[in-house]
Amino acid sequence: MKKTKHEAPRTDKKRSQLLEVWGRLKKSKVAIAGLVILALLILMAVFADVLVDYELAIAQNMPEKLQGPSPAHWLGTDGFGRDILARIIHGSRISLSIGFVSVIVSLAVGGAIGSIAGYYGGTLDMIVMRFIDVLMAIPSMLMCICVVTVLGPGMSNLLVAITISYVATFCVIVRSSILTIKNSDYIEAARATGVGTFRIILKHIIPNTMGPIMVQATLSIGSVILSAAGLSFVGLGVMPPTPEWGAILTEGKEFIRTAPHIVLFPGIAIMLAVMSLNFLGDGLRDALDPRLKQ
Repeated sequence: MKKTKHEAPRTDKKRSQLLEVWGRLKKSKVAIAGLVILALLILMAVFADVLVDYELAIAQNMPEKLQGPSPAHWLGTDGFGRDILARIIHGSRISLSIGFVSVIVSLAVGGAIGSIAGYYGGTLDMIVMRFIDVLMAIPSMLMCICVVTVLGPGMSNLLVAITISYVATFCVIVRSSILTIKNSDYIEAARATGVGTFRIILKHIIPNTMGPIMVQATLSIGSVILSAAGLSFVGLGVMPPTPEWGAILTEGKEFIRTAPHIVLFPGIAIMLAVMSLNFLGDGLRDALDPRLKQ
């Protein structure tokens, strides 16, 4: 019974904080526009099989190749007669999956490393951060190219490459956030009451660092989608005939003068996805900024 009394105010406080953040986020029309666009893209990816048959995205139909937009093919066809709209719809599932999965895994790995290094400090922190400095000295795209070149092209290897390139970013963000709060009064009180280190990190420190982590994760998803499209464009990402936005651009580049719609529409899809994530990330940054509470 006592546990219920203590948990109820805590739950109400968390709910009120979320409502406060949502209230500030709603004031940004740009952020809401980004959220709506992102939600539509996610729904398109989830229900891709319902919206259009997957065979239209991969089956070649040479008699209908390089057709422009028409009632039969709303966004036209590519050099193999495949429906561009079908490839973009099913490609959204690949591109968005790469973005979200890579960021989630890199956040988990980088966050764990940054939490341990920031909390314990000392020699462990110095060793970890020197290794992270080496990783951050290498441009993320160059890191991805090196890893994919070693492992070989393909979606799974692309995920590994992008995840490795973003681990350092989240490690630094989590570590810097922990350094600012690990000596706070409530952390000292938790230590004094005998709370274990793992529980302090998991229950007290991590929840109070979620603001900058959420903002960086949102912005990073857009960057990952661009990186994946770039690697596929140069032949180091998802391999054909799998529909992925970057791969669609690669297949259409030789027809850019005679059939520009092949590269125009997947380019617009990439632009909308990255733009929506950037808009949402900027809105979250403002909504989670404590200086804007007044």
